Amino acid sequence: MTLPPGEVLANLAVTLASIEHSITCVTFGDNHCHIRATLPPDLRAMEVRLSVNIDGVDQGMWITATAEAEGQWYDWGKCQSQLDRLFTGLRAA
Repeated sequence: MTLPPGEVLANLAVTLASIEHSITCVTFGDNHCHIRATLPPDLRAMEVRLSVNIDGVDQGMWITATAEAEGQWYDWGKCQSQLDRLFTGLRAA
């Protein structure tokens, strides 16, 4: 994303709230931020743990994310749908 770091973090917080994730941990480093969030269990999967890394690069911010429903082999598409909603929300902001 070619936005300033503060805007990226604000957009991320709003997007996580809109898709019902609760932020559990934020770690800041030099030119880096790691955010952990959870999504409550439902009929498809147990609690989903989301991990988002934001790294500063020359032209903006590089965002990567992973989602995991711990203890399940198959989550019925819940993790992928949450990642899709996360990045769709970030692009729309």
